Amino acid sequence: MNFSKQTQKNQPPTEKFYRSSALFMQLGLVLALLIVYLSLEYTSTKTVFVLDNVVHEEGTTYVFSAPPDIIIERNQEPREKLVPKKAPLIDINVVPDDTKTPEILELPDSNENPKKLNISDIVEIVEEGPILEEPIPFTILEEAPIFPGCENLKNEEAKACFTKQMTKFVNRTFDASIAEGLNLSGKQKIYAQFTIGKNGLVTDIQIRAPHKSLEKEALRVIEKLPEMTPGKQRKKAVPVKYTLPIIFQIE
Repeated sequence: MNFSKQTQKNQPPTEKFYRSSALFMQLGLVLALLIVYLSLEYTSTKTVFVLDNVVHEEGTTYVFSAPPDIIIERNQEPREKLVPKKAPLIDINVVPDDTKTPEILELPDSNENPKKLNISDIVEIVEEGPILEEPIPFTILEEAPIFPGCENLKNEEAKACFTKQMTKFVNRTFDASIAEGLNLSGKQKIYAQFTIGKNGLVTDIQIRAPHKSLEKEALRVIEKLPEMTPGKQRKKAVPVKYTLPIIFQIE
């Protein structure tokens, strides 16, 4: 018995070291597993851009199938290290322009102070000049403008192709990161209205948005639209008015 106790007291230090290192290794593995579990449970902040259909309040809207929503994840890193993100798909609807109410002229009562009218008092003579053509709404046009890549299609197929190509163009060109740093949330609506002239070029661009930065970005995108085949009415090229609604859902 005394010999056994003496053997334990005289145990080599290397054996104690090996036992301690094994204990520390087990503790390290437990700590590593805990860190991995916590990292998997961590949820980062996400920004969701949702596409929405827009129906104009005063008129009929062509409704096309909306592309699937895209979720863009934001990493919790300093802004200078952020990698540029792809722009989300944006739903585009064709909206007719507003219908103007004709003015009603009030005629004087014939029973009160009747007097002889001179034709020169009610007719204004102006010099002869060119007749200005008003843009025709996209929805009532006989032959819609043709976006590059849709030349072999006709009628409704051509209109559907026009919207599809317009959607692709906006998705590629619009900078979705413009919404960062603007302190905006919820639905942000941008309305772009422009005219496709008789030469196929875009003119008369009008932008309405809740923030100047969004207006500037939408204007930049519309100005980059390619030359198109102009719309036709009775086989004659005419200017066509087009309304492009864009909606961001920022969470």
